[in-house]
Amino acid sequence: MSTPLTPRQKSILDALRRYFRQRGYMPTVRDLAKMVKSAASTVQQHLERLQTKGWITHDGSPRGIALLSQKKAEAKLWPLVVTHHVSRGITKPIPPGQRRFISLPLVAIRPNLMVAEVVDTSLHGKGVHQGDLLLIDVRAHSGKSKSGGHSMNSSQGRIIALIRLL
Repeated sequence: MSTPLTPRQKSILDALRRYFRQRGYMPTVRDLAKMVKSAASTVQQHLERLQTKGWITHDGSPRGIALLSQKKAEAKLWPLVVTHHVSRGITKPIPPGQRRFISLPLVAIRPNLMVAEVVDTSLHGKGVHQGDLLLIDVRAHSGKSKSGGHSMNSSQGRIIALIRLL
């Protein structure tokens, strides 16, 4: 990594690694703040800097911090969490324990990006297959469906990329 860490950033990164090794899952910001004896808002600022420097990523969920390996960060790959399923054109959240990571080139990453996996064949006629991943700009979202998910047709230009894993 080209940007050096401050001593405080290094201590927070070390605390993240230690917590994950001991428990098998990542801490919340509050858990981390208690560990390093600091305010949650201060820890959040350090986490944002660690993310900018390429040491971690965070999906916004309470335990959504992920450590990046040095090799991935140097290769400019960014892990993203698949947070939603798409079924019959509707996105629905995946429970946190069932989410998975994918790595994408850093150039594909932008703010307000959601990754959704297609879990049925209802979009097959539009060239979207079961198992495909959709990158969705959530800022373009304008409404919810009756079932509580987000409608894929609620606004134009919402899907920004389709990824087909072979």
